[in-house]
Amino acid sequence: MKMKGRNKFIARDPVSLEPRAAQTIKIVVIATALAAIAGCASATLRSARDEIAAGHYTTAHQQLIVARNEPDLSASHRREIDDDLCLTEEKIGAPGYPIAEQLSACQRGSSEGAGQSKTILTQIQEAQREALIKAINGSITAGDVAQAEDGIARYRANAGADTDHIAKWSQQLWAIIERDDTASAKTRRNAIRAAIVQLARTYPRVQKMSDQAFSGWVEQNLTVVGAPKIAGVAIAKHTMTLQLPDDQLTAAAVNLDLFAKVNDAMVARCGCDGRTKVAMQTTQLPAYFVRLDPATRKSEVLVLARY
Repeated sequence: MKMKGRNKFIARDPVSLEPRAAQTIKIVVIATALAAIAGCASATLRSARDEIAAGHYTTAHQQLIVARNEPDLSASHRREIDDDLCLTEEKIGAPGYPIAEQLSACQRGSSEGAGQSKTILTQIQEAQREALIKAINGSITAGDVAQAEDGIARYRANAGADTDHIAKWSQQLWAIIERDDTASAKTRRNAIRAAIVQLARTYPRVQKMSDQAFSGWVEQNLTVVGAPKIAGVAIAKHTMTLQLPDDQLTAAAVNLDLFAKVNDAMVARCGCDGRTKVAMQTTQLPAYFVRLDPATRKSEVLVLARY
């Protein structure tokens, strides 16, 4: 027997059972909330820019920090806020915001495509380079090699460092070292004679070596576990110059006794108050300067590198 009037039951999504009016209200609430968040960030940003226009950079910076911490911040708002944070930190300056912090803020804004940040970043980097150049030249004038090397190391790490400046400074630093050594040599001439005689007895074979043979001896004695620590040897009458690759500076620092040894042999070979200049291969900046110590009758290593 057929049943008449049977209704077919169709399962429906629970969400679809919700009245349309309720769904519409939910959509409006969500949209309103998102608009409120965006509106809050926009309002804070507008207020901060009013403070910037009035020259109240500290107040503006505080407001920008609040806006930066808003949840669900859009990419465009974040870029605008970071752009203005770069400006306010640069305007406030040190000590509140040292150069390193200014650079960090402006690099962040610049990386996000903020044009103002990119311009300010370039200005800060240029000002930093000029300040370093002035400080380095001042240290060189004062004859402070260590301080100059420290400044040069920071200059090299700065974007846009000029290799011509570094080459000039290298020559000036070696001139200071050689000038001081020449003055010292005059006052210790008599005291050093005994050391020269003693080292000649310690290294009798090197006295008859040619420059080429002695260069090979030096390279061999500056090789540790099969790895050479220098990239070149140049021998003059009283001076030997060694080229130190940048990647060998750390290894050289724990093998300074080897540099003292080869300078001892240099003294024995020339029968003079010989010295060894160890220059960084890339920049020719001084790394070490080795000379005789009259008190110990052996070579001592003067540490110069600041890298």
